[in-house]
Amino acid sequence: MQTLNSILAGARQRWLNTGGQPSQIIDTLRDHQRRNGWLCAALTAAFVLAAGLGAYGLIRASPDLGAAAALAAGLAALAGVFVEALRRAWLERNRTEVFLALIEAAPEHEIVALTDTWLRKL
Repeated sequence: MQTLNSILAGARQRWLNTGGQPSQIIDTLRDHQRRNGWLCAALTAAFVLAAGLGAYGLIRASPDLGAAAALAAGLAALAGVFVEALRRAWLERNRTEVFLALIEAAPEHEIVALTDTWLRKL
């Protein structure tokens, strides 16, 4: 999956080579933001499903303490992975939203300067 930095670097290169339009960059960033939104929703749904199945497994394995402990440890590790993946997707989505707000309000000649500054800072 592309990151905001790779999208901006590619857009900047196209802009300098072909004199691209701001609408192309905005459309690409909106698509990226939409994909990250769907990724956040899918990760949340997968986390809820895994937690539900894990709770069911804990109830079923409650007489066997060893199996219940192993399942609880696995659930804790899985929760950490889901939370980190969701945090990264949400951060990328929010960064895209901020950059979109900046370039939608900027004149055409400032978009390349904003992109250069953004790429240096991230």
